[in-house]
This record gives sequence, C-alpha cells and structure tokens, in this order.
Amino acid sequence: MKTETKREAIMRNCRTDFYGDEILKEAYKFDEAYFRSVRAGGYTAIWLRGQLRNLVTFVEAPHWTDHNQERLQALKTIVANGQAEGVSVYLYINEPKGFMEGDPIFEKYPDLKGPYNPFSAHPLAAGDEPAYAFCTQSKFAETYLTNGFRRLFEQCPDLAGVIMITASEILSHCYSNVDVKNLLNEDFKHREVQCPRCKDVSAVDTVTDVIAKIRNGIRAAGSSAKVVAWNWSWGMYEESPQREIISQLPKDVVVLCDMQRGGSKSVDGVDLVVDEYSFSYLGPSPLFIDTAAVAAETEHELWAKIMVNVTHEFLVVPYLPLPFRLAKKMISVREYDIKGLLGCWNYGGDTQTWMAQLGSQVLHDDSFTRERIDPETRAIADRLYQGRAETAYLAWQKFDEAFEYFPFDLFLVYYGPHMHGTGFEWAFTREEISMPWYFKNGAGRCGTALSEWCGKLTPAQIVQLFDKLNTRWMEGVKILGDAFGVADPFDEIPQFDALLPEPGAEDFHIARTILLHFQSTVGFVKFRLATLAFFEKPEEQESIKAQISNLIEAEKPRIRAMSQIVKAYPRIPYAEEAQKAIYTAEDLAQKLENMKRFSFEEGQRI
Repeated sequence: MKTETKREAIMRNCRTDFYGDEILKEAYKFDEAYFRSVRAGGYTAIWLRGQLRNLVTFVEAPHWTDHNQERLQALKTIVANGQAEGVSVYLYINEPKGFMEGDPIFEKYPDLKGPYNPFSAHPLAAGDEPAYAFCTQSKFAETYLTNGFRRLFEQCPDLAGVIMITASEILSHCYSNVDVKNLLNEDFKHREVQCPRCKDVSAVDTVTDVIAKIRNGIRAAGSSAKVVAWNWSWGMYEESPQREIISQLPKDVVVLCDMQRGGSKSVDGVDLVVDEYSFSYLGPSPLFIDTAAVAAETEHELWAKIMVNVTHEFLVVPYLPLPFRLAKKMISVREYDIKGLLGCWNYGGDTQTWMAQLGSQVLHDDSFTRERIDPETRAIADRLYQGRAETAYLAWQKFDEAFEYFPFDLFLVYYGPHMHGTGFEWAFTREEISMPWYFKNGAGRCGTALSEWCGKLTPAQIVQLFDKLNTRWMEGVKILGDAFGVADPFDEIPQFDALLPEPGAEDFHIARTILLHFQSTVGFVKFRLATLAFFEKPEEQESIKAQISNLIEAEKPRIRAMSQIVKAYPRIPYAEEAQKAIYTAEDLAQKLENMKRFSFEEGQRI
C-alpha cells in the first residue's frame, strides 16, 4: 500500500541563466504552463537565484537601484503563477553579496570593505566577480541583512523561503574565501582571515551570525517562510559534521546537506574521494549521516541535496539513465527523516525526464522499498520503450554496473575534457594550454594541460577506470542497438531519421552520447601522452606516428555518430549552467576536416 510523507521537493528552471537577471529578464519562462510541468513531475517547489540589493532599495546606497521595483514585481508574478499551480518559490541567496571595485558605499561606510578577492582579476571572471568582501562587523550589516530581508518578505510575503550558501567560491562575508581547514586545497583561498576587523571573530561565529540576521529579518516581517542553511563547504571552518555551527543556529533554521559529499570509495584498486554531486558513489556519505545525527540532536529539520538528472560526472545530456542508483539514493536518505529535497543545481532541473519523476516518486512514497526497484524500473522501461522494455531494463543494468568505475576526482569533474567529448580540439603541441571551463562562456574547446584536471589521479588511472566504464556501458548500448536493428551504434547510423520517432530512441541516443564522450576522453589522454612522447623521444617518432594515426582513426566514427545526434537533439550536448551548446555539428565537421589535413606539424589542432 502506498504510504506518503509530505516532503518539499525542489527543482529549478534550468532554461534560465543562473548568472543573469533571470527574475526580470526571463520571468516569461515561469508561466503557469511551466509550473504545471513542475507539479506534474512530482515536485512541490522551485528555486530562483536572488540578490537582495537588486530587489530591495536601500536609501544608504541609491546607486544599487537598477529596476528594483520592476524586478520585485516580476518576482511577485512568478510566485503568483506558482501558487496558482500549487508550486512554491524559494530564493537561493549568497548573502551578503560582496562589492565591485569602486562601490560608492565605501564613502559612507568604509568599514564595509572586506578583503580583496584575487579571483576577480582572473580573465574568465573579470567584471563578474566581486572585488571586495562584505565585512559583517560593519554597523551597516544588520541594516542590510535583517532590515533588508524584513522588507523583502513584507513586499513579497508569499515567498516560500530562502536557501542560502555561506561558504563557497562566491565572495560574500570576510571568511567566505578563507579555507581555515584547507578543505578545498585551492591556492587562491587564504588560510586565515585578511580583514583586521574580523580577526577577533571566528568563521563559525561569522556564518551563524549571517544566518541569524537573515532569519531574524524574515521573522520580523511576520513570515513563517523556511530559512534553509546549506552546509556546502562548512568544512572550511569546522570539522565535519560542524556540530558547533548547527548548534548555534536558531531552531527553526533548516539544515540542507549533500548526501554524497564527504564520501570515498576504492574502485579497481584506485582510491577516490567523492566531494561533489555524484551518481557513481551511492552514499549516503559519513558527512550526511553525521549531519543527520547532529540535526536530530539539536532539533533542526533536515533536507537532502541529491541530483536526480545529471551530475558533474556528465551533464550535457538531459539525464543519466541510472534508475537503480537514483532509487537507492532516495530510499537511503528517507531513513534519516528528511523533510525536503533539493534535486538539482543550476543544471539538471528538468522535471519532465523519467529520471526526475522516478526521484520524486521514491521521495514521496515511503512504501517504495528496495524490493520495488526492479518492478518499478521495468514499468518505466515499458512506458518509455514499449515493445523493447526488457531490452531497456537489461541495458540500464549494464549502465548501472558501468558507472561504478567513473574516475571521480574534483579536478576531473570541473576541468576535464569529458563534457566537450568528441567536440574537444586536440592540439599537437608541446605547449601547456590551460583547460577550457565548460561552465563558462568564451572558454573555447581546446586545452592540453593534463596536470590541471588529472588531480590526484594519474592519466593511467583515469584511462584504466574509463576503460572499465566504457567496456560495460558499451554492452548496454549494443543491447539497445540490437533491439533497434542498428548494426553499429558506435558510428553514424543508416536511416537515422527513421529511428527518431521510435519509442525510447532519445534514451538510446543519450546513452550513446555518454559513451562516445567518455571514449573520446580516453582517446584525448592517449593522444596527449603520445604527442609529448613524440617531441621528447625523436628516436621513436615513427612508431609514435602510427600510434597517433590510430587514435585519430578511432575518433572519426565517434565524431560521425555525434554529428547525427547533435543535429537531432538541441539539448545535446548542452551546458545549462553556461546556457550554451558545448559544440555544434559544424564544429564536428571542422574536426573531421582537420583530421584529413593533419601532418604532424607542431601547433596543428584537430
């Protein structure tokens, strides 16, 4: 018998630009039809990115006002549209927001200027990243946070709440870029606070003070809205599970915890640390388990963060076909009395995929146990593939087995070439070219610096694990190919267009895309190592030439296959965080042309 527990299930409209002015400029994307799709997918709420000074006008800083009233009205309209369809709206906030260079607020409140942010000068961040932190020791801090959020919730009382991150790469308070515990091992982060006013207060006290000030403002507005504190990177300030931080939070603050961060595993003899969103690691992690215990002891409501569609492991398709893993994740976190779920980040928020709907189904139905995973997955296969349901079920089993081997490493998932896949340009050069960021526009598609993304794994280990993954994933793709009558699903397909309307065809091509990108990643690593060897060992150049030629020949069918897929599906390969196509069919055509012209001259790009 179905047993339901009321839990908040939150997603996001990832057709909007997280880094842009989505509330004002993209409000039309939040119409009632959109909210009906959210509800139909089994989700109860969405989140938007909000910035207080873009919604509330401060007399102390009139220069911040830029269409604030119009933006606030747009927010009210979005909230009302959601309410009409039974969907709540939360603001994701990273407050107090830091300051850009030369902000006139410093003339009135010089003590607001916190430490300088060196990352603001990075070529890919210039003009977007705040230059100075917001010092919460300033007398203006309470005016801004408490009074500001009071006025926001007075003017928009139907907001469901706020979801806040108080420790991340985004500059806010003076400790926001201070990795006291060296959790992230990032060079641009300091190990102690650089602000003379904050040296006498701890990072723990700063974070809890910010959260309390925002909470107090919301309560002063007479609102019972949820105040959700995401523990993302609190490990910079206190050892897990951050008992001191959680204990200092007001009792009505919700604690949101990622269910896989703080995990680790060993695969095929390779030790992996999992500190990001992941399907390859089931979890829950020790951090989540311990955080749940502290939340229970301190009487704080607990929510879980689980990606239901895609992760940084691969995110340029609408979803990863991994139902067994998703169901197991959802079932496991329900045991910790969670009252809410955040199901996406600034990508992966489509509520209409069958993976997202499976996630909401398991979340809400306590009678969905491990024993139901197989029959429910078969039912999904029957709806999606119809007459080929058993084939889909068997293929998904292979994909589940394969993904265990994903070579998880933070540097790889952030900066590796796997998102660009077949669209990645291979450079035949000794030069160390910095890896492009798939989550930033204008970053290009070429890079050679293995050291920037191999992280704690060697290139050999990455090849080892991807090879294991690809071998098993290939078996699943072959099963689907046989069912569709496709003799070779690893190259372009004859009568490809005739296959498109077939039930399950998109799922088949998503599975192919994942494989082709991962195979191409292995090819690139081998090409780069062979290129370096070519220049370092002139006596072996003839044999290395043959090796490189073979790698290029092996890449060609992958490019031909992806050319068909890219033309047929506009959301493949697409990065929602950057709101861009990773590459186009024209890019692939150029890569094939470059391969024809390749002549082992240094500086050539393929």
